[in-house]
Amino acid sequence: MVNSNAKAEADPILLAQAETDALLGRVTEQIDLDTFDANDAETLRLLVESLGDTRGMTRLRGAETLAEIG
Repeated sequence: MVNSNAKAEADPILLAQAETDALLGRVTEQIDLDTFDANDAETLRLLVESLGDTRGMTRLRGAETLAEIG
């Protein structure tokens, strides 16, 4: 039997979702601490990509985060 953690690590969808969750958490923390760099093109690109997540609440969180940034 395959370990469920190993399976999650090997699943590209679960890995992408974990990366999106981490990105949204990091950006939210930076916004809260007023340390977010709105000129960080790479982070903004990744936030826009998060709108393609299959999870509706994650897409909403990404959209709200982008709206908060302006």
